[in-house]
Amino acid sequence: METAVSIWLEKSLLGTETSPLIMVEAGRTILQTLQHLNIQLPQPVAGIVNGKTVDLTEYILQPGDSVQLIPQIGGG
Repeated sequence: METAVSIWLEKSLLGTETSPLIMVEAGRTILQTLQHLNIQLPQPVAGIVNGKTVDLTEYILQPGDSVQLIPQIGGG
């Protein structure tokens, strides 16, 4: 079963701003989906799904999800 999931990657992650509508298998985590799509991120990212922060290794994508991946910011 496939589900439409919109994945947006911060410009600094891939060198270009993208906002594709990607068809992916339901039941995969965000990290599994990125691996399946052969997307390697150059730095740690925060995952936001439908406006809420989620764990990339635990959240299972659902139909209609809107996913944002943005670089994590450190500081002190």
